[in-house]
Amino acid sequence: MNKTAVKESGRWLTSKKENERLKLYERGLNDAEISEKLGLHVSTIWSWRNRRNLPPLGRAGRVADTLDKMKLRPQSELTIILEDLDFSWVQEEITTAKQMWDEGKHIATIARHMQRDQDEVALLIMHLKRKGRLKNRTNGVFGE
Repeated sequence: MNKTAVKESGRWLTSKKENERLKLYERGLNDAEISEKLGLHVSTIWSWRNRRNLPPLGRAGRVADTLDKMKLRPQSELTIILEDLDFSWVQEEITTAKQMWDEGKHIATIARHMQRDQDEVALLIMHLKRKGRLKNRTNGVFGE
C-alpha cells in the first residue's frame, strides 16, 4: 500500500486524491462544489471534511480569504468584542422572535418577552434579515 495513503471509512485514500480535495477546499469551494468537480456524492465530501475538523464553507465562507485576513492582524492588538452576549438560539426562540418581529413589535419588547439582552435580539434580527428570513418594516427595530 502507498505509504502516503490515508485510511478513509475502511478504504485507502491516496495522497493525490486527498490533496485534490484539500486544494479545492482551500480555494473556497463548499461540499457541493467539491463533490460536483470530483464526481462524488456530497456526503462523501461532508464526511471527509468533518473527519479533518474542517469547518463548512458557505456562500460567503471562503477559507483562504479568511485565513489571509487573519494573518495580517497582529494578535497582541486584537480585542474580542461582545463576549458577554449569548449568540446561541434554539429554533423555538427564533420562531418566537420572528413572529413578534412580523407582528411589528419593538425590538426591546421582543427582548423583554424572551428574557434576552436587547443586543442579542438585535443580532438575531440582523442574522435573519441577512439570510432573507425577515421582511422589511416601515419603522425598522422600533416596530409599528
